[in-house]
Amino acid sequence: MVETVSPILYLPIELSERELDSKLLLGLHGVQHDFQIVIGQQWLLFHNIDRLAPGIVILKGLNNIEAGRHAKAARAGHRVVGLEEEALGVIDEKHLIMGANRDLVLNLDLLIAHGDAYRDVIVDWLPEMAGKVVVCGNPRVDLLRRELRAIYDGEVARIKERFDGFVLFNTNFSWCNSAWGDKKNVYMINVRGGYFDVHNTADSRRVRARVAADETEFAAYIRLINEAATSFPNRTFIVRPHPGETIDGWRDLTKHLRNVEVIRDGSANYWTLASDLMLHRSCTTGLEALLLDRRTVSYCPFPHFYYDELIVNQVLDVVSEHDTMMGIIGDSDGWFAGRGERARLMAERLAHHLTGLTGPLASQRMIDVMRPMVSDGGCGGDPRLDGFEPTMERNEIFKNRFTVDEAKVVERIKALSHALPTLPQPEVTTIGDSLFLIRPAA
Repeated sequence: MVETVSPILYLPIELSERELDSKLLLGLHGVQHDFQIVIGQQWLLFHNIDRLAPGIVILKGLNNIEAGRHAKAARAGHRVVGLEEEALGVIDEKHLIMGANRDLVLNLDLLIAHGDAYRDVIVDWLPEMAGKVVVCGNPRVDLLRRELRAIYDGEVARIKERFDGFVLFNTNFSWCNSAWGDKKNVYMINVRGGYFDVHNTADSRRVRARVAADETEFAAYIRLINEAATSFPNRTFIVRPHPGETIDGWRDLTKHLRNVEVIRDGSANYWTLASDLMLHRSCTTGLEALLLDRRTVSYCPFPHFYYDELIVNQVLDVVSEHDTMMGIIGDSDGWFAGRGERARLMAERLAHHLTGLTGPLASQRMIDVMRPMVSDGGCGGDPRLDGFEPTMERNEIFKNRFTVDEAKVVERIKALSHALPTLPQPEVTTIGDSLFLIRPAA
């Protein structure tokens, strides 16, 4: 009997709360077309990339760190596709290519663009990419569409049972409250990624401006949370730190406030959907809240160049005054009255920047453009080759970013299939620490 050969799609993940559902959605569309899917923690996947049968590898970024992963994957015979997750909320042309490794981009087999604007920026920068950039959208945006929001119903219901209404603060202070320690460590991580050049004067000025903004706004957010919690003692306030922040920092700062909880469990979308109001600091979660039809405000008490580079500040009101923000917390109904139509009109501006808000899902489009890449490749059985290692050492930061068991993967697949019944119910097998093989059911 001839063994069926199935193409393989490798989906490395860094942040479970940001990427797990969207990458599973992409994988399930792949399973519909007989792909085998290897999905899970990026560190173990790339540790074994030369001990896995050749397939398609999705890179989640285009920086210097990802360049090393690309080189290793390409040497092992994989086709490599780029999907720049960090560009999703960016509108500024220079920012869109800041940190992108030129050689990596040019050597990709394919680059998935989340919108026409991003494709145009890449092709203007590197005309050689004209035939290799395909506009598909991003599967993260698929999850914000009305037809798929049911995937969040169970988690949102559990949150609402625990908290009877709350104001959500989505913070992002990676310089002042970093999970990586002091500012020097954060700076060196950015240097290694290619975002800053230590010899470039303009980059040095940019870093100083960003750090100054972080310090000023960190203090402003601490003040706002304290005053809001004290002024509205019968309301609950949830602080949800960015994955790049330390959660203990916020717990120490708010431990004296009985109606403040610091939580980072699950997807940001769970908490946004469950909240009465979500405040953010020019974050992509604000854009996601807009697309989820939730009340959200961008609170930027120290406006500077960085905020003009982000889509969310082009389509939502930006508040810089403390008293105005307190007023919104006290009477969000009054603030948002009459703003619905404006929000819809502003959302129309997103069409040039985000493909897949309507029509075919981005995850479907991606599988369609990748299928021809593997018509002559694949494997007939387990993609693990000789020498595959199911575990490796990881530091606590990486463990916190992605540690998931098989039961959680199966649960999220069921939620996706419930929202979109045409999706398959595949076979899931654990092949390593937080690493899974998903294939069509026998």
